[in-house]
Amino acid sequence: MPKEDAIHVPAQVLGPLGVAAYRMRLSNGYELVAHVTRKLQPVIGPIQPGDQVDLELSPFDLSRGRIIGRIGPSGSIANAAV
Repeated sequence: MPKEDAIHVPAQVLGPLGVAAYRMRLSNGYELVAHVTRKLQPVIGPIQPGDQVDLELSPFDLSRGRIIGRIGPSGSIANAAV
């Protein structure tokens, strides 16, 4: 799947599910599971419940996503080039 087809949405972290998986809530109330890749874990840092993050969703499966950055208090996205 080309990266241009991915859907980018902001979300709030509800809680951890495992080592790199988190339960997320979108602004419309939809909940899903998202993970952080090993490549981005050192860049993004520790993720706590309540944090705002930027998600990348596949148009084929909207129940799973990938965390690609953290949204700071000023609304800017801190992420690495993927």
